[in-house]
Amino acid sequence: MTSVTPTRFEPLENPARSALTGPHAHFAERRGRVLRYPVDVSPFLALPDDLQPDDWADVAALAGPGALVPLAGVDAPPPDGWDVVARVAGVQAWSTTGWPRRPTRTPCG
Repeated sequence: MTSVTPTRFEPLENPARSALTGPHAHFAERRGRVLRYPVDVSPFLALPDDLQPDDWADVAALAGPGALVPLAGVDAPPPDGWDVVARVAGVQAWSTTGWPRRPTRTPCG
């Protein structure tokens, strides 16, 4: 088995941003360079890879006072005065050869 390290530009490295700038762009709510899904669709916000101080201000404006801000694919520490309440490790499954097909089901009787 060959191990391949994906680059930072792989879609699953910043999944919410990849979706909201791609196939889910019509769902995106935007403030500056920060995107999010409507709150009744998903809690995730999407930040750019090259975070700037203004981006965090836009996160605060989109999320609202006292909100929890779930982020996936963001390695940058939050600004002073913000608290990280949880970090969750994730596992990314991917294949360079494709996924096996599901077995065919045969009805009984």
